[in-house]
Amino acid sequence: MAVLRALRLLAGNALGWRTEKYEFVSDRPAIDLLTGGEAIRLGIDGGVSLADLCATWASAEAAFAERRRESLLY
Repeated sequence: MAVLRALRLLAGNALGWRTEKYEFVSDRPAIDLLTGGEAIRLGIDGGVSLADLCATWASAEAAFAERRRESLLY
């Protein structure tokens, strides 16, 4: 996220999101598929801070940590 955000800040609109078909999907930019939704792309385009971008997945990360707890051996 930090690299994508920095590239957008440095390159501005010269950095475009891939819009061609990606993984047999053509109705959304590839970055949305790779990041699980449009939040990261819209945040980067909107100049959101890196901390706020990372905060978008905090609840999913906490839920995963809870689900995996019983699978940990040590």
